[in-house]
Amino acid sequence: MMTPTAPPPPREALAYLRAKGYKIAWDYRDLWKEEHVRAFTVAKAMTQELLMEIRQAVDAALAEGKTFKQFQDELEPLLGKRGWLGKVLMEDGAMVELGTPRRLKILYDTHMRTARAAGQWVRIERNKAALPYLRYGLGPSREHRLQHV
Repeated sequence: MMTPTAPPPPREALAYLRAKGYKIAWDYRDLWKEEHVRAFTVAKAMTQELLMEIRQAVDAALAEGKTFKQFQDELEPLLGKRGWLGKVLMEDGAMVELGTPRRLKILYDTHMRTARAAGQWVRIERNKAALPYLRYGLGPSREHRLQHV
């Protein structure tokens, strides 16, 4: 019985992710539109070192095809050491989510999908002479926005 081989790493997606700089921001809205294309950010990750470690984990997950569970299991101990795990009470009395499972899932999904979509666009552009047409297909949602229909 043959052992299945892992798919090759998504070159274009990794190139997109690795070309990004870093931007420290309290809120994702602190970066405006195309700034997200040029900068890797995680809301409330307020040190360059923490941001770099999170990006390294995203990079490894993308390159190695890791599941969210694998990503979470590897990243949570690191975030715990950095004090960036769970909810914290701010000086102004506000409760803030840092590295909660919900936020880690959003972080994983957002960065993985964005990188993969950017990589797919690079392939589309590279092959447009031979494959000049794109077709938009609705996703699996039961209710679609009018703009999408």
